[in-house]
Amino acid sequence: MSISMLDAEKRIINILESYGIIDPGKVLPHSRFNDLGMDELDVIDFIERVEREFGIVISDVDVNEFTTSDQVASYVSKRSDAR
Repeated sequence: MSISMLDAEKRIINILESYGIIDPGKVLPHSRFNDLGMDELDVIDFIERVEREFGIVISDVDVNEFTTSDQVASYVSKRSDAR
């Protein structure tokens, strides 16, 4: 059973907001990571948190394609093994 896009978006936005360095008012599904002030290390940490949250492993190839949180949510929602 897969996760809905809406559920994935909400959980991913919660992860982003938990950073403390990101203004919660700026976090929207289409927010670009660099617009949120995230550098490469922040994005790597974020992806690791997403993997733990949803119980999945995201390949480096896929990670390099992500520039916004809604791209990550779409990816997660299509994974049948996400929880």
